[in-house]
Amino acid sequence: GKFVVLESLGGIGVNLDMTRLRQAEQAQRESEQRYFDLFRTMSQAVNYLDAAGRVLSANPACDKLTGSCIDEMRGRHLSEIDLGTTLEDGTPVFADDFPSMVALRTGSEVRDLALKTRNAQTGEPRWISCDAMPPLQRGGDQILRSSDDLPRSHAPGRGCGAPPCR
Repeated sequence: GKFVVLESLGGIGVNLDMTRLRQAEQAQRESEQRYFDLFRTMSQAVNYLDAAGRVLSANPACDKLTGSCIDEMRGRHLSEIDLGTTLEDGTPVFADDFPSMVALRTGSEVRDLALKTRNAQTGEPRWISCDAMPPLQRGGDQILRSSDDLPRSHAPGRGCGAPPCR
């Protein structure tokens, strides 16, 4: 900004040009709206978790995939949301072994982990490819987890080319 100092009759006034600040604030609001719109409308299921494994937010695609409403999931720990998740061989996946918790614990990304889960409303089994990103900032506490619904014809063991479960 640009400062203008005025002196008159023993008083001092300062004027500051706030144009650039207001423009930056408007650009930030527009950017946040674009990312919110993307989060809300994308077909990939996305949720954010805190460092303890509690759900902070999820997009509508996550609601559709899991059959659980974000309002029901928000604030709950992964261990409280039982979707019967297993590895390809049927081994149960417990909360501490979910990709998001592994990413938090190790500081490394987890990519393309094939998991079998079920929709909480319909009970329908679903194969998903799950990714998890550790916090981008050291000491950060939000983990991004995303999942793609794998069509039945592409489920692991049916020739989809998905990597084996680790």
